[in-house]
Amino acid sequence: MFYGLTGLGALLLRTQPGSAALEHVLTYLVAPTRPIEHMSSGCRAGGWATVHTGTAARSEAPRT
Repeated sequence: MFYGLTGLGALLLRTQPGSAALEHVLTYLVAPTRPIEHMSSGCRAGGWATVHTGTAARSEAPRT
């Protein structure tokens, strides 16, 4: 069973596969995967990325 917007999309896919509601749900769920250009750095990254997900943040070992 799926919950939230994903669950609603699964339900619509089974019951109303050609509906505008399903189109809107899928558009919203896929939007974060589209690349965007960050205004501060000019770099292109996935829509889910933030300033904190750069390479420096990934390459540093966690401090204990």
